[in-house]
Amino acid sequence: TAVGLPILDLIRRLAEAALNGVVMETEGREGAEDHISGGATRDTRDARAVSRLLLLLAHFGALSNTARLALTEYSLETLCQSVLAHSPPTSLPPMAFSQSIRLLSLMFTSNPSAHSVPKFRMVAKAVNLLINKASDSHHSASTVCAALELLMGLCTPQWLCLNLLFSGAVENLEDEEVEVTVSSTFRLEKCMQRLAQEISTANQQCHAEKGTEDETAALEELSGWLQATELMVSLQRVVVENCPTSTVFFQVVLGSAGASPSSVFEDLMQIVQGIPD
Repeated sequence: TAVGLPILDLIRRLAEAALNGVVMETEGREGAEDHISGGATRDTRDARAVSRLLLLLAHFGALSNTARLALTEYSLETLCQSVLAHSPPTSLPPMAFSQSIRLLSLMFTSNPSAHSVPKFRMVAKAVNLLINKASDSHHSASTVCAALELLMGLCTPQWLCLNLLFSGAVENLEDEEVEVTVSSTFRLEKCMQRLAQEISTANQQCHAEKGTEDETAALEELSGWLQATELMVSLQRVVVENCPTSTVFFQVVLGSAGASPSSVFEDLMQIVQGIPD
């Protein structure tokens, strides 16, 4: 192999087996169906194993640029995307999702030249699906923060941000012009609505738990969603700086080119302003 760490392939296969289970072939009985043994949805031990293996891979990727290239060589992004798309999400520890996103961040934001544009778009779409889930989903403030940080890292280089917002089609290799259309890999409207709802709920919980043993936990929950809101603002600032027109920006933020600037954070800011110091 280019990097010379074939054990990473074994770790990836172990994690995939723990996530999805192993197909057991039935022998000696004609017509008998094969069945799946283990997997995160069937065994809590396998679910915990997925999280631990993701943590191991993240520690390895943090060691050096060579380590991150090794993760890319063995296509560890496929494992991460499988975790993000896993159903039901409640069968995995909540931290498994943030661990997957941070592993993707290590791989894709530190070595942009090591990946193709289609891979970047695929990762952004996977994260987009996660952050736009309803507020009753299994994904915590920590997971949403990790997702927004990843999107911000992907959008920081202007060339990459534009490739996430637009797609180009070349009909003839001899043509000097390339047809470009708006085809954003992420939308932020539903995520903003969820942030507003989560902050409102967390604020109410803080008032309800004031003076009790659970007050600290309620404040930590509120702090986590406020941090996610701050990251949302930072992400939109990065997108604005790299967007060629305001129309494209509002399509990304609200999914509508006809939105007014004053409506972007109106509901969110009203809730934030209602939080006492």
